[in-house]
Amino acid sequence: MASGGRCAVVTRFGGPDVFEIQEKPVPEPAPDEVRVKIGAAGVAYAEVKMRHGVYPGAPRLPFTPGFDFFGVIDAVGKDVKKFKAGDPCVGLSFVGAYAEYLTLKTDYVAKAPEGLDPVLGAGIPLNYLTAYQMLERMAKASKGDVILIHGGAGGVGTSLLDLVKDSGLKIYATASAGKHDLVRSYGAIPIDYRSGSFVDILQKQGGADVVFDHIGGKHLKASAKAAKRGGRVICYGFLAAVKDGPQVKRQTLWEMVKLRISSRVKPSFYGILVPLVSQKKYIARDLKMLAEKVASGNLKPNIGMTLPLEQVSHAHQTLESAGVTGKIVLVMNEDIQQTSKI
Repeated sequence: MASGGRCAVVTRFGGPDVFEIQEKPVPEPAPDEVRVKIGAAGVAYAEVKMRHGVYPGAPRLPFTPGFDFFGVIDAVGKDVKKFKAGDPCVGLSFVGAYAEYLTLKTDYVAKAPEGLDPVLGAGIPLNYLTAYQMLERMAKASKGDVILIHGGAGGVGTSLLDLVKDSGLKIYATASAGKHDLVRSYGAIPIDYRSGSFVDILQKQGGADVVFDHIGGKHLKASAKAAKRGGRVICYGFLAAVKDGPQVKRQTLWEMVKLRISSRVKPSFYGILVPLVSQKKYIARDLKMLAEKVASGNLKPNIGMTLPLEQVSHAHQTLESAGVTGKIVLVMNEDIQQTSKI
C-alpha cells in the first residue's frame, strides 16, 4: 500500500498542526493491487488517535492517515481481474487515503454504483461498515429490544442510527444537548451525556439489550451497568485514550476481562482486523451492499463538513473539539467530484 501525488503527512505526534502537505511520486500497483485516484476521503477519530500516537498498530512516522475513500480505479496490477481502469469504487485503506493516489489490495475495495456522490461515498466505508458488521454479526438484536448507542451524533453513531431506524427497536443515544435534534431525527431518544445519567435512564427501562461503547477504559463499567442481565456490551474503540493516554487500552482489556468473569453481561470487542474477531473476509461484500443502499437512498451518510485536502489540520481540529455533527470529508480531485455525481 502506498500513497502518491499530494499527500497530507503526519510528521510527528501531536496536535492538528503536525500535518504537512507533501508531493510524492505516484505509486505503481503491485500485481494484486489497484491504484485509485481518490476523489474524497473521510476523516475519522481513529486518525486523531493515530496523530496522537495512541492508536494500536499505527504506522511509524512519518505517515499519511486515511481509513476510507471514494475514488476511481486508475490502474490495475497484472493479476487483478475484477476491476478495470475507470471503475468508481469505495474502499477501506486503514492508512494512506489523505492523498491524490493510493495503491491497495482488492480485498478492501468494492465497485460503487455509477453516479454515487463521491462525498457520500467517502462517508460509507469506515463508519457504516463498522456499524453494519457490529449489528449484523455481534448485536443480534430483535424487534422490541432496547439499544444504547454512545456518541449518537458521531460518525459511527449516526451510521448505527441510520441502519436501525424503522427496525422496531427502542433506541437511546448519548449526545450533547445541541445534537439532540439530530438523534431524534432518526427516531431515537437522546440522553445528554454531560448532565444526564444514562445508567439511571436505562435501568428504569429494565436495562439495554445491547450497548455500543466507543469510549473504552473505565467507561465500560458504566455501560455494563446500563445493560440488562445477559445483555451485550460491544466495545469498538478507545476514545478515552486521547485524553487519558495509552493506559486506556490496558484499562479496556482489564474491564473486558472483569465483565466476562462476572457473567452478568456478554462483553465483546469489535475490530475489522483484530485477531480472533477479524471480519476482513466480509469487507468487499459489505461495502458493495452498503454503497448500493446509499445510492438508492435507503441510507444517507450524515456529512457535516467538506474541506479541501490542504485544510486537513482544520478538519482534525474541528473533529477533535466536537465542532461538527456528522462526517468530515476531504476532497482531493475535483474532476472526480464533477463527473461522478448523478
